[in-house]
Amino acid sequence: ANQIEHESGLLAVTIMGLILANMRGVHLEEILDFKEDLSVVLISMLFIMLAARLDLGPVQTLGWGALALLAFAQLISRPLSVAISSIGTGIARNEGLLLAWVAPRGIVAAAVSSLFALRLADLGVPGGEALVSLTFVLIIGTVVLQSATAGWLARALGQSQAGAQGVLIIGANQVSLAIAQALRKLEIEVLIADDHWDAINEARMAGLATYFGNPLSEHAEINMDLSGMTRLFLMSRRPDHDALAFTRFRPDFGPKNIYVLGSGKKALEQREVAAALRAKPLFGGRVTWSKLAWRLARGEQIKATRLSAEFDLSAYSSAHGESAMILFALTPEGRLRVVDDPAAVEAKEGWTLVSLVAPASVGTEPG
Repeated sequence: ANQIEHESGLLAVTIMGLILANMRGVHLEEILDFKEDLSVVLISMLFIMLAARLDLGPVQTLGWGALALLAFAQLISRPLSVAISSIGTGIARNEGLLLAWVAPRGIVAAAVSSLFALRLADLGVPGGEALVSLTFVLIIGTVVLQSATAGWLARALGQSQAGAQGVLIIGANQVSLAIAQALRKLEIEVLIADDHWDAINEARMAGLATYFGNPLSEHAEINMDLSGMTRLFLMSRRPDHDALAFTRFRPDFGPKNIYVLGSGKKALEQREVAAALRAKPLFGGRVTWSKLAWRLARGEQIKATRLSAEFDLSAYSSAHGESAMILFALTPEGRLRVVDDPAAVEAKEGWTLVSLVAPASVGTEPG
């Protein structure tokens, strides 16, 4: 590319990326991994070299003009470019506002400005040497300003995922759908992934967020949105599939946030499967998928009950009896907890208990 036009490498690699992304049969995983490692090394070196060439003298002489340019780029240029670029994309208003604010300048601007400054100096254009200083003012200004305000603005616009506690469920069936619907009633975000159309269609009919396809595929890695997902429930009833899913999603969730529900009739099997996967047994291994399916088939329901001063944990136990199975607990702050051992639950006033209750117990809750 340099033989055709000097310093055209950035354009060349951009075109190369577009071609690779649209070629069939090209496995990009290795290329992307190599690119990420190489980028860290090269960008780190380049920023050091460019910053080492920066003379603070010209920066100090820029005065209020540099701040005016920073304000123009932050308040006018960036919002205008986002508004034009988002036409026809369906981006929500608050999402567009956040995009319009967060746009730090980085390595491309620094590298290109250095090239322009050298070319302008060779052409004898006065003031060309100040271009690098001005660009670094924009880089430092946007990074400092946006890093200090982006979190606050995201929360104010409702775009922050701080404190998110969504659940990804692999496996669409009657048990996972019942659990997903119970979590959704608690305003917990749930995503169900499966490659069986009938099961996914049933989840969609229930109003649940779904991903249709193999959650272990390259397509899922690119298209399955895990934003806000902090826990993984493996409920596919296929131990080999669950083992692969554990390996695939362990870096995303961490072993402590991955739960597996055994499919056999014995709770011991669930604990053995969980141990083999090094995942946590869902609900502490007290029950298997078959047992839950049997209880749901006989008419039991997953109910949520908020404890109060008048209706405490002891009253809750008396109302529902020993057959009630506590699955989840929601703290007064809205934090979800998976109950491994009901005896260890210290729910007090303001807590919400989610349990599988027998038909005779349904409707006995106060209010």
